[in-house]
Amino acid sequence: RLSTFTTRFVSVDYTIDTEDGLNDSGSLQFIPGETVKHIQFEIPPAKDFKELRLTLSNPLNAELTGYRQITYMIP
Repeated sequence: RLSTFTTRFVSVDYTIDTEDGLNDSGSLQFIPGETVKHIQFEIPPAKDFKELRLTLSNPLNAELTGYRQITYMIP
């Protein structure tokens, strides 16, 4: 989610990793006026991992001001 409306094209790269390695990656592309994007990816079966990490990087025409990485842990 962008924190503010913009008239410029914005993009940010993402990776989704488990302890076994890369699960998915890509780039979110925001057109002018767009503020919300969703990342669609296949969630591996919970028995196959204990941790899932989402990392944001390389913003273009924007600044990462919140969390750059979020980790979900399965007990």
